[in-house]
Amino acid sequence: MEKIELVATMRESKKVIDFLQCKGMVELTSHELPDGMLNPDTDYNISQLEKFIQTAKKAKEMNDYISEVLKDLKFKNAAQPEFLQAAEEVLSTLGPVIEAHPEYRENAVLERLV
Repeated sequence: MEKIELVATMRESKKVIDFLQCKGMVELTSHELPDGMLNPDTDYNISQLEKFIQTAKKAKEMNDYISEVLKDLKFKNAAQPEFLQAAEEVLSTLGPVIEAHPEYRENAVLERLV
């Protein structure tokens, strides 16, 4: 059997290899990474991705909470654009604080602050 090199994205290369194997045209024995490429640690990458996803979910939750506080504030103070601008600037920086102290959200500290 002749050796060939397949260069494609992982998703595409899997499809091509599967197709060729079904047709009996190739036999996959092993593969070597090109020089300079590191062998990826899939389990580590998956665990890191899961951590990033959790962080993103928490950040979205905080953004949703802060957005809801701002929405209520804009409804109650529509005639005060300077106050709303200042409140938005302050509230937009408090996400990490609220994330670190969930009791602030539970006790409606942002709502009381503004």
